[in-house]
Amino acid sequence: MKISYLAFACSVLFGLSSSAGAHEEISSPSQAEGESRDLLQREISTHLAQIKNKEDLQVYLTSMRGIQTPLDTLSPGAKRRFIESLVFTDRGLASFTYVDIRNELTLSEAYKLLALFGREATAASIRGMRVENEADRLISQASAEAPLNDYMDYWCRTTATCTKKLEDICVGPNC
Repeated sequence: MKISYLAFACSVLFGLSSSAGAHEEISSPSQAEGESRDLLQREISTHLAQIKNKEDLQVYLTSMRGIQTPLDTLSPGAKRRFIESLVFTDRGLASFTYVDIRNELTLSEAYKLLALFGREATAASIRGMRVENEADRLISQASAEAPLNDYMDYWCRTTATCTKKLEDICVGPNC
């Protein structure tokens, strides 16, 4: 698959075709390739996340004291409730309550907040998110085609257990 992308990129860059004088129609990537890219993007996001566990969260909160962060887009009470709702496993963020995010933030603000945990793609799956600007629209559009393994109205109480709980999200791959 990597070789086919490289060959495609080279043919586009250098105007090459598979046979002299012939024009080859380039088709869009297959669904399997698209899902593979989505999985790779999620892995990259998780790897680059600033907060992967409770210790990272404490270091982040301490080091960013006095500095505006995406967490501060939530009201003080909502920020406290969100932080208290976070569940981590050895794979990263596994669950959180979304009600305050939905009630207080736009889609792009939620995206930035969840990016701290490598879960930015989850923002668009939260029902009722406000779309108020171009960034919100772009996130909504990009996320419409990307499959997620997150479970709305479920909670990850311990590893490998998504349990029904309203207004929570169980991050399937991390639970």
